[in-house]
Amino acid sequence: MATAQINPVTLSNQNLAGATALPRVISCNVPVFILLVSACVLVLFVYLLYYKKTFQLIKGVFSYGSSRQLQREGYSFFKFFSLSLTTVYIICAAVFFCYLNERGGWITLSNSRWILPFSVFFLAAVLLIKKFSSSVLSLFLKNQKALNDYFFQYSFSVKTEGLFLLPLCLLLYYSAIPPICLIIVGLVIPVLVFLLRIARALLWGGAEYGFSVFHIVLYLCTVEIIPLAVFIKVLAAGWLRFG
Repeated sequence: MATAQINPVTLSNQNLAGATALPRVISCNVPVFILLVSACVLVLFVYLLYYKKTFQLIKGVFSYGSSRQLQREGYSFFKFFSLSLTTVYIICAAVFFCYLNERGGWITLSNSRWILPFSVFFLAAVLLIKKFSSSVLSLFLKNQKALNDYFFQYSFSVKTEGLFLLPLCLLLYYSAIPPICLIIVGLVIPVLVFLLRIARALLWGGAEYGFSVFHIVLYLCTVEIIPLAVFIKVLAAGWLRFG
């Protein structure tokens, strides 16, 4: 009886081929899928209806003059263009944060499915507080126009972050790109936008309104840096672990 000869090289190649042919794990998080699809639909509508303004928004990331031109053209926080892109930011920021929270474990609940809707409502509440805080701050700072300009720059940066975070969240959940690379990019985006917003505040605050650097830095620390530092401290201390 003839004995079949097995080539060890062929066997190893077959094993290697089988190992590389393993299917990639696909995320089945239905709420995240629905939110990201909704964000894509909003961006599509905004592009079709306001494509010139959308390009101007992206251009304004690198040009302060373009952002001011967008403001002069009748910017309003409650218009469809603004509300849609703000909603995109809330969705993408909440999805990205929940992805990080799954690995960091900063917030735990008895039912982890509530973390995503809580994140969405929290971000929406923060933006509304930012919007209406200018009326309160105007009692201490008499220049209402400066406060309106600052909120516009803040709202402008939020919309820009949303446009950048949307494709990143899609890649994070539905691509084979290593998550660590996308997480780093996702963290760098808000940091760069934040630094750009601070630089612009220092420039136009002194040049256009005559504010001293000390007062501008004091305002930024009160409104931006201290609340962010407190939030990070709460997460790091594990005070939101209830599960």
